[in-house]
Amino acid sequence: MMAGRKPGEPATELLRRVVREGMEHAAERIEVEAAAVVGSLLGAIKLAAVVSLSRGDTRDQVWQAIMTATEISLQGLPDRLKSGRQLTS
Repeated sequence: MMAGRKPGEPATELLRRVVREGMEHAAERIEVEAAAVVGSLLGAIKLAAVVSLSRGDTRDQVWQAIMTATEISLQGLPDRLKSGRQLTS
């Protein structure tokens, strides 16, 4: 982030620099958070399908496992546990 006002730097230039650096920092955070969300969702779906298929589940059971994994990934595990719902619904 910014090191502070540079000697002789006009206030308007300082403001531009602060805004630019802030936006760059926010963009980096958004990219990381977006990657985490996508990775979480794709990983949950893939692993749920692998586990379900390895158990020999039917097509409908595999689909239900994928839907459950998607729900957990999108809503978050803590919310699911707080509601008292079982993880294998």
